[in-house]
Amino acid sequence: MLIHGWPQSGRAWERQVAALLGVGHWVITYDRRGFCESSRPMFGNEYLGFVGCASLSPAAETPISNVGAIAGNWSGTITPGYEPFYVTISPSGALTACWGANWAWGTVTVGNGRATFEMEPGLRGGPITLYDSGGSRGLVLDDAWSTFNAQVVPR
Repeated sequence: MLIHGWPQSGRAWERQVAALLGVGHWVITYDRRGFCESSRPMFGNEYLGFVGCASLSPAAETPISNVGAIAGNWSGTITPGYEPFYVTISPSGALTACWGANWAWGTVTVGNGRATFEMEPGLRGGPITLYDSGGSRGLVLDDAWSTFNAQVVPR
């Protein structure tokens, strides 16, 4: 999350946003209340640190109790490259994925409310994060070896 100072707006970060998106990061910018084009609050204009973020809804990670909670067909994009990415996770933990000319297979394991994946060929693996916001679900597969980051939704 990129937070601007006075007298700027969230647009002050345009160059940084492009660079961060280009390497696969998610980026959030916003206009702090009372700065530039945002309306000024009637009371409490003494902003400190993250006080201006109080009205932003967090993207909370949802605990994963078992593989069945994330089993199914998912599609989205993979970075770098923003190529289409497709992954299928079976209730038994088998995983198949494809993107561009690449195919991979592997396993998903769950423990302590967290899921991880391992894929072959090549050495790929890392955490799987589930986000569930009002019934809108999404997964992020983040390769620990920094080869890729995939963001998918049910298809």
